[in-house]
Amino acid sequence: MLTGQSGCGKSSLLLRLIDSGLDLVGDDRLVIRDLHASAPPALAGMIEIRGLGLVRMPYRATARLGLHVHLSIPSRPVRLPEKTVEPDTGLWQMTLNGFHADAVAIIRTALRCRLGNFTLLCGLNGGNASCLPLPSDLEEG
Repeated sequence: MLTGQSGCGKSSLLLRLIDSGLDLVGDDRLVIRDLHASAPPALAGMIEIRGLGLVRMPYRATARLGLHVHLSIPSRPVRLPEKTVEPDTGLWQMTLNGFHADAVAIIRTALRCRLGNFTLLCGLNGGNASCLPLPSDLEEG
């Protein structure tokens, strides 16, 4: 699930995620029940693409939420984020710059960690941040 203010890159990032092989569930508005998301019937399969217009495309009717990505334009990404889990849902919540070149890869990797395909050693899942033997002078580089 992507959230953020208007113009922060939600639809742009969604389009790149779809282009990378993920399915469209909804753009702009979602109906969420029991951690499952779907588009309102009137908006199902539609995405607004700036510079192109309103496009209808194949979509998934419903999907289980696995991650909440809040888009902003931070000055610098956090290297090892603190554990950020939504208390009501248990979803990992991460903040990304939606226009950053690595945003799609970061989201796909986070989803693979949630599914158990990769192992997140420390960061969003609350793992021990001292798990990496990083000298302090390397942390800023």
